Amino acid sequence: MNVIGMPQRSDWKELYRLALMETDPDILRRKIAGAHHAILDRIEATSRTSGGGAEPNEQQLLHDALNGLCILQQELENPDRKPGKTGKGPKIRFG
Repeated sequence: MNVIGMPQRSDWKELYRLALMETDPDILRRKIAGAHHAILDRIEATSRTSGGGAEPNEQQLLHDALNGLCILQQELENPDRKPGKTGKGPKIRFG
C-alpha cells in the first residue's frame, strides 16, 4: 500500500479485486484502467526474468484477470446487454 492507502501498481491482485468490487461507474473506469496497467506490467516483468518469469499458475491468474476486466468493461459500457448475447465484439478502452 502507498501513503494514501491505495495499493501500489505492482499489487495487481489487489487492484483487480478493488475494480471488481467498485459500484460507482466513474470510479470503476479508473480502477479498471489501473488494474489493467498493473496486470500488463506484471506480465511484462515476468517475461523479462530468467526461466520464463511467473509460475504457470500466476500466468493463468493474469490471463483470467484480463478477461475479467474485459467483461467488466463491456458491462460498464453496455449495462442493458443480456448475458451471452453476442454482438460485433467488445469495444475495450483502458485508460
